Amino acid sequence: MTRRWRPSLAFVLGGALAATLAFSLAGLVALRYLGPVLGFRIAAIRAAVELLQDGGGLTPADACLLGDIGGANMQIAAQLAALRRAAQAREARYLGQTRLVELLPGLSAEFPGLALTASGEGQPLPIAAEGMAIVLGQMLRNAAEQDARRVTLTVAQEQGRIMLDVMDDGRGISAGNATRIFEPFFTTRRALGGTGMGLAVVRNLLAAHRADITLQSGQPTRFRIVFDCDQAGRCRRAW
Repeated sequence: MTRRWRPSLAFVLGGALAATLAFSLAGLVALRYLGPVLGFRIAAIRAAVELLQDGGGLTPADACLLGDIGGANMQIAAQLAALRRAAQAREARYLGQTRLVELLPGLSAEFPGLALTASGEGQPLPIAAEGMAIVLGQMLRNAAEQDARRVTLTVAQEQGRIMLDVMDDGRGISAGNATRIFEPFFTTRRALGGTGMGLAVVRNLLAAHRADITLQSGQPTRFRIVFDCDQAGRCRRAW
């Protein structure tokens, strides 16, 4: 009697997880069209894991495997959510102007563990308060996660360009990581739930407003945001 081949639990669930991961790496453009499909696959894997766990009769090895697959599935879901935020940031338009002096009270309340100081806080920035709050909120969150206690925000106008420097006294960024911090999914906090999409979202949002962000120094950490302005100091708005 011929014995039919029956795939193992590891093969079935591992294959489903691998397929989901492969789809998630298709990129921001494909995400718009594949998002619902990916969401369905993730939900299906989660449901399968829960059913198998509730059904009992698993060997210790299978139970361990299911736990690993469930954790990886949650990580992929978090990364997909971050990809959606990155795509939305590139399409968002926060038209208008704001000043640091208008944002500091809210930022101080959101990050009470950081002492914020600012100079040039009355200089207009060519982006609405909501958009600038998203940018600075992510950067302050990164600083807090690196054990920073003080963050200095400096706005200056030089050669017709408006520049915003964000410097903190945290642990800093190593030379090896400095070249990768804007890469989607790059993170040193994966085990703590980091998705590695925070600075990618920041860069996309700024790019939508004709601005760019660069790392000027890793020790101490200092980022510079530059808004595209003409020689008369008039900043071009987003499309």
